[in-house]
Amino acid sequence: MSTKLKNKSRNITAAVIFIWLFGILCFTIFSRFVPLLLSDIVFVILIETILCIVILTFFLIKIDWFKDMHTGKEIHCLNISNTLSSLRFTQVPILVAMFHITLIRKDDFMIKLAILIFIGLVWATDLADGYLARKLGEVTRIGTIIDPVGDFLMITSFTLLLFNHHLISNWLFGLIIFRIPFFFLVMILLNALKIKYLIKTSKIGRTTIFYLSFFIGFNIIKLFFHINQSWYDSFLLILQVCCAVILIVSIIEKFYLLYYYLTHQQEVAEIIKKQP
Repeated sequence: MSTKLKNKSRNITAAVIFIWLFGILCFTIFSRFVPLLLSDIVFVILIETILCIVILTFFLIKIDWFKDMHTGKEIHCLNISNTLSSLRFTQVPILVAMFHITLIRKDDFMIKLAILIFIGLVWATDLADGYLARKLGEVTRIGTIIDPVGDFLMITSFTLLLFNHHLISNWLFGLIIFRIPFFFLVMILLNALKIKYLIKTSKIGRTTIFYLSFFIGFNIIKLFFHINQSWYDSFLLILQVCCAVILIVSIIEKFYLLYYYLTHQQEVAEIIKKQP
């Protein structure tokens, strides 16, 4: 291994360790205000650690993917956009634990507000990472994978939580699961079968993720602060219908792209070959 590659590996490892420590610190601060069982603390830290190990292993295996896809510019560390994506990916167990424990313990308003703001800030990294990657000329293949994986974990986890609290109807739950986890599994299957496809996010895809985040956020607010006003329920119903329309359009687009990749393997292979 060359000195340059060793330095890059060390930089990436240090960044992931920092992300891990940040998550542990956040959960430690939370546990100071909300008394937790030792088993709860150990379980959350264990899951957080496993996710960080998984993401670090992936980064080191695919370390040659740390370069801009358009210019081929080498990136010698975990750049800001990939750091934000990694942060969103690894903070999921901590966010879910904070959310679930706070609901069970019925803690005071300020703790709920602080957790809601923290969840919002972590979720906002989804808007910032892509923008910064394009702005700084650091759109990497690593980023095109870790970004949707973070979305998959966040949206699936909170959808399951909200569904468990009867805030999402069965038909919408089915649409969300079909659009997010199902097509994520399809991507894994395509990789396993060595079927070539392009990793890119369309405007419809970005709109879908943004709107789902928006919809989940307002449902979290209802659940956290026990809002039982009819006008708020009507507002959520409108959001639910709009969300369903966007999901259906997004699912149709995904099926079209899947058909295109399966029937145009040679063209897709040529496009991939031209990428730096």
